[in-house]
Amino acid sequence: REHGRLVFLVDTNDDPDTATDAIAALRQHQVTRFVYACMYHRVVDVPSVLGPHVVLCNARSLDDDVPAIVPDERRGAHDATMQLLEAGHRRVAFVNDALDPPAATLRLAGYRDALAEAGITADPRWVHAADPSFDGGREATHRLLEAAPDVTGIFAFSDRIAVGCLAAAHDRGLAVPRELSLVGFDGTDVAGYAIPRLTTVALPHHEMGRWAATALLDAAEPVERARGETRLLRCDVVAGASIGPPPDDV
Repeated sequence: REHGRLVFLVDTNDDPDTATDAIAALRQHQVTRFVYACMYHRVVDVPSVLGPHVVLCNARSLDDDVPAIVPDERRGAHDATMQLLEAGHRRVAFVNDALDPPAATLRLAGYRDALAEAGITADPRWVHAADPSFDGGREATHRLLEAAPDVTGIFAFSDRIAVGCLAAAHDRGLAVPRELSLVGFDGTDVAGYAIPRLTTVALPHHEMGRWAATALLDAAEPVERARGETRLLRCDVVAGASIGPPPDDV
């Protein structure tokens, strides 16, 4: 709108046929520039029918040959883990996404980066995978605390999983954050509604969209796929009330 452009938004519901039909219809109406966006960080096969003017948002191309912007998942996970380490925790666990999207690998790497930076040797018992749901986080946290009952802090892949962790702590009579500290990821409304309010790391959705649109508007010539650039955007920590110092008796 700032540049006097009209934007068409199409929700394909992750259906390739719907995407193909929508792109064809838009091109018939002389739409020539596209932001191809995903609901979560993904690696995608970019439809060739989009033409030369395309930027990916919250996604990367298979060959990293299309300009793209994605959240800096690894750095964000490092910063999330550091929230626990800086509070004094030395036994920090990670509950990951069992569906293994690209963010799962990156956030696991960021978690390990933070432990290494703090001089902590990661214990295999500290990492568990969960179905990306409330119930999945709850079940995985029970498994985690059975395997490593001395853990005092948990970094969860998502706010939804973190709320499941919170429920498991309640099941086991553990007060958060007095006896167990938690930090989530994504910066969703779920974090604000949790009791206590979750500390989380926010995905920069607005900033990613703005960068993608600006990149299209600034491209005077068709974007060459061989010159694709993947831009990483910082994810900011949003402080809540779910982190405290580790309990004295652990």
